[in-house]
Amino acid sequence: MSAENGASESSNTEMDVSKTLSSDVGIGKARPEARNFLIPRWFSAKCLPPGMVRAILTPVETFNTIELCAHLSSLRCEQLHRALRQLVQRLMLHPLNQNWFNAPVDATALHLPDYHELVRTPMDLGTIKSQLASFVYSDVLSFAADVRLVFENATTYNPPRNAVHAAAVEMSRDFDADLERALERCARTSQATHEHWCGLCQGKQCVLCGDKCLPFEAPALICSGPCGQRVRRDGQYHA
Repeated sequence: MSAENGASESSNTEMDVSKTLSSDVGIGKARPEARNFLIPRWFSAKCLPPGMVRAILTPVETFNTIELCAHLSSLRCEQLHRALRQLVQRLMLHPLNQNWFNAPVDATALHLPDYHELVRTPMDLGTIKSQLASFVYSDVLSFAADVRLVFENATTYNPPRNAVHAAAVEMSRDFDADLERALERCARTSQATHEHWCGLCQGKQCVLCGDKCLPFEAPALICSGPCGQRVRRDGQYHA
């Protein structure tokens, strides 16, 4: 084989490879159909080649501004809301609460024709618990105002010597004390999180929830009876 023939075959080979690449990537021809690629959100759409579509990795990317703010608020308020839910649960299981404050007052069934005339804004602990689960409350003040409204309605409608009136006064006093202790615990936890630094997190906080290192705990069993306490390890319980 001569040098000229070898050069000719090499040239033909290069042309074949060039044609193959051209047919694969669409050089000099119409672009291939659009495909979805897993590309991070921070990667600008302007950087994508024509015909390439960025796939949505999480439903958060479809949120509007209001939904995104609500999502961030729920993440950062989870610890506080957990403490508030415990307060409501304690009130619903309070020894003085004979299921008087756990559900809306049925004025018709209880034969209270003037109830809605005296109580303009009805409220109950069950409604507050549902609103806490839905992250309706954006601050502690609005939550505490609704809880106090439950007992204010009871004391407004029922005379002082009534058992419901007396229970409302006592439970309102207990709630104020429990709320103060819960806020103190949350403040201590927040301060400890702010001061925490270790080799893993290096003092950096999550931009979403604001936490640093998260402790992973074993699943806990909570008694659904009056005590509402955590079942201890190797303890006996009835299901």
